[in-house]
Amino acid sequence: MIGALNHPGICTVHELGEAGGRVFLAMEFLDGESLRARMARGPVSETEFFDIATQVARALEAAHGQGIVHRDIKPDNLFLTRSGQAKLMDFGLARPVPTGADGTTLTHSCVTLGTPAYMAPEQVRGEAVDHGADLFSFGVVLYEMLCGKRAFPGSSPVEVMNAILKDDPPELSASVPPARARIVQRCLEKGPDRRFQSAADLALALQSSLPSLPLGQRRSVGPGRNGRR
Repeated sequence: MIGALNHPGICTVHELGEAGGRVFLAMEFLDGESLRARMARGPVSETEFFDIATQVARALEAAHGQGIVHRDIKPDNLFLTRSGQAKLMDFGLARPVPTGADGTTLTHSCVTLGTPAYMAPEQVRGEAVDHGADLFSFGVVLYEMLCGKRAFPGSSPVEVMNAILKDDPPELSASVPPARARIVQRCLEKGPDRRFQSAADLALALQSSLPSLPLGQRRSVGPGRNGRR
């Protein structure tokens, strides 16, 4: 399944095999740090935010286009290379999404899987999920990139999941451009039908928010190598 994904924003899996009774996964070598480590070093600049957000949105677009839902989007699973490429990693919870009778796509589990702080409401409830769950999780990541705090705090996983189901995240700082704030808010809608309908739509919305950056810092991120045209 993972081997079918070929995109500059997704960590390449070269081989899945067994040696000495142990299963191994050979992946591309990445030089850099996780988004979690980057955020621990200090605030993410507007330029960094745009580059990372758009590249990850395009990577999700590629995965969803292959019928795969990641189900564990979080800063630890997003890697930033020294060359400036954001990479989506760790598809351990990913699942192919079968098509339902009505033409919709979904993956269902009777148990709650994922990282509590980044799960979508439907994921918390153990309901069927599709690409919308990844968009919610990525919205939580975007929120954290912008303000350095989690969107749904709590002292235990149960408190966090209860907040995801019932609470709205604290308002973003007034220093966050309104267009950027609206993008995050839409990702974090409780109902999947109120979020962006695809990662491609999210990427376009991010692109439209680009004029808020200083002219000399504007970039256009597309599907090419290192996320640049």
